[in-house]
Amino acid sequence: MSFDPPRSVLGFSLGLCLLGGCAASLPEPNAADAARISALFAGSDVRNLEQWRTLYVSRCGSCHALRDPASETPAGWRREVRDMREKKSVHLSDDEERGITAYLVAISSR
Repeated sequence: MSFDPPRSVLGFSLGLCLLGGCAASLPEPNAADAARISALFAGSDVRNLEQWRTLYVSRCGSCHALRDPASETPAGWRREVRDMREKKSVHLSDDEERGITAYLVAISSR
């Protein structure tokens, strides 16, 4: 007797594996990143940047493949996240938009 899991279970499992792989390849924030953006984003420390990285993975990666933060300029990321919210009707709170943007700006500024 063989076990054939439903396709939805397989798809979900594959999605988790891919999402986990994406998260592993995203740069980890460091103290220099936090210092570099502290004037733009109050409260930017390494712990918050790590949380915002996780938020980027969970909120953005749930709908599409995550882009490498280095693939866009800091100004481009500000525009991109704002456009996703305003033009694509992505439901992000002000704090979520700010956090995701802060992480992407910090890493793309390296």
